[in-house]
Amino acid sequence: MTGRLRHRPNPSTSTVAGPSTTPLQNIGTTSSSAAAEIGQRQPRKRTLAGGQLPENERPFVVPVGKQWEVHPYTKSRKVSTVQGALLKLHYPDMIGPKEDRRVAKSWKDYKWSPNDETPSAAEIVKYEFWQRYRCGPGVNLDEADKILDINLQNLTRQMMSDLKKEATDKVYQKESVEEEEDEEGNLWPKAEELMSAKPIDFATRAAWDALCQYWSTPSFRKKSLRGKKNRLAGGDIVYHCSGSRGLAATRQFMKIRDGVDPGQIGAWHHQHRMQNGTNRALCSKKAATTWARYDNAMTEKCGENWQVDHPDIDHTVVHDISGLPHGSFAMGDGVISPSDADSIKSRKRVHQESQASGASCSRTMLRQMESNPEWRAGIERVLQAISDKINLDFNDLMQEEAESNLDWCSGVERVLQAMAKIIPVDINALLQPRHPFQSTSASGSGASRQTSDGTREVRSDARIDHGIDDDQMSA
Repeated sequence: MTGRLRHRPNPSTSTVAGPSTTPLQNIGTTSSSAAAEIGQRQPRKRTLAGGQLPENERPFVVPVGKQWEVHPYTKSRKVSTVQGALLKLHYPDMIGPKEDRRVAKSWKDYKWSPNDETPSAAEIVKYEFWQRYRCGPGVNLDEADKILDINLQNLTRQMMSDLKKEATDKVYQKESVEEEEDEEGNLWPKAEELMSAKPIDFATRAAWDALCQYWSTPSFRKKSLRGKKNRLAGGDIVYHCSGSRGLAATRQFMKIRDGVDPGQIGAWHHQHRMQNGTNRALCSKKAATTWARYDNAMTEKCGENWQVDHPDIDHTVVHDISGLPHGSFAMGDGVISPSDADSIKSRKRVHQESQASGASCSRTMLRQMESNPEWRAGIERVLQAISDKINLDFNDLMQEEAESNLDWCSGVERVLQAMAKIIPVDINALLQPRHPFQSTSASGSGASRQTSDGTREVRSDARIDHGIDDDQMSA
């Protein structure tokens, strides 16, 4: 397999194709203007993407969250290596119409195309990727393509950061460097210094010079300082010890090495327990704290043997113990899919809205008790009577030892929620505060109807008989 992932594509497997009317069939052809720009580039030092492969020789890839499992693991190129090489190989340089040319700085810029007939750099990169890999059995190509798009977006950002760092490091290897000072007294290498550190295998001269000018703008320098400050805010943190191997790939590696599937939990520990060549402690205090909280939460949820019964990371629990700092899960962020992450966030929002609804209901009941002391006793008699009819333990739910009004309100909510499990009504919706003239729709025959003069006429059959007498209702 590795022999077919060649240093450069052979002509027999190159992307050059004849004229066509569809963008993907056009991939590999080059317009005269684009060819002129490509001709300005220095000869490439290396191309790590390898050549295209016949379909039956392409490794299978299976998305795991935002990462990939590759089959076979031991004979296949790392997915992120090929993606990064393709991003460099097909970097679009300058984009936009002739009167407004600008340098490409993000994955979004890869998606620019001068017309519908010319494939964008993003289309070419994706097409080339799928000429080197194929989806595993049962994998939806559209879903895999979405994950690929997320990968390429993140890798483009990382590629730009790495290019700037490499250029800066190369500049400061010289004996003297021309610098300029910003308004806060920070020293930066001049744009011309960065221009002199152009990689020989990336971008045209015009595109590289434009990138260096962009990196030298006050706005980008402020952004760079802000990022540096944020990175240093947490102290000397080791995030993991597995290099460029993600959680999904680490799990594959350990399964092949040990003959036993460690699950995501075992792979996470392997990533975070390799400091100084030992497995005695987690690599950082942050990792240790996260693990302790997760272990306690899972023990409470699933029992002492949860690692045997639940070897994969429960991202709902991770969200509960640490939220989403900077938009990422504190454990296993790479192996949760965007759709699952959105689902967890949505459930959290619903829970918070439900809590807010309950709090609003409690405030309403407290105001009623302050204005009418007899109201509390009447509500208790009504709920007690209904509870008796549907066999609910009213006293246990109300927790009679709680004497404060707020505790009483919480007890009423527990009774109502218990009733909602027996009587099919949406308690949360009914507990929402309403305008005095706002009515709710009644089930069955309905409680009222609109009359010709705009008033509402109450129907005599609106009350449902639960065997509660009029004295109880009048309270």
